Amino acid sequence: MKKSFFFGAALCCGMLLTACGGASSSKATDDGVANDSDELVQEVATECDEVAKNVVQGELGLFELQGPVKKCTVINEWGNVVRTFDEKGFWLTHDGKPLSKVYPGGIERDECGRIVKGLLDEEGNGEEYSYNEFGKIVEYRYHYYDSIERDLSFYDENGNLLKKYIEMGGMDAEEPYDETYTDVVTDDKGNWTSRKANGEVQKRKIEYYN
Repeated sequence: MKKSFFFGAALCCGMLLTACGGASSSKATDDGVANDSDELVQEVATECDEVAKNVVQGELGLFELQGPVKKCTVINEWGNVVRTFDEKGFWLTHDGKPLSKVYPGGIERDECGRIVKGLLDEEGNGEEYSYNEFGKIVEYRYHYYDSIERDLSFYDENGNLLKKYIEMGGMDAEEPYDETYTDVVTDDKGNWTSRKANGEVQKRKIEYYN
């Protein structure tokens, strides 16, 4: 699940908290945004931008993205992963599926309109995300019955991701380990397009809004 879905605390930028506090819960609709969150996203996200101009827009920080990203394709040997975003940086689709299909159990959003919890079913299985004060992910949790994962992200003083600390439990349990990034190549927006994770090459292609 991890490699095909999320893929994707040195110096950790901020505590393991949702930067703007609070949360709202709602069901996702076929347009990929929770049915009562359009107004929340439009109004509250603007308020968040006014408070911190350097905060990464929307949910781009979940995927190590910034700028006017329209589509990001992670190129994997087991199959590419494609995510799309609206012009405010909010996550729309995953491999062509709206978020209502990705999280059929419902979505919780923080006061900035960002996803903090997505449920894969009605039994509470799903994923949780925590952001730092710059809108970047600092903690990711995945729970599906006895399969459990927890990732902590560590950044340098410039907000560049240095490594992730990864714990896994359940049938796929293994010893906790660090995933460290080297040989990072970025585009003119500052997004990485190629890097090595513990020596393994990772690549992605990014399309932007004009």
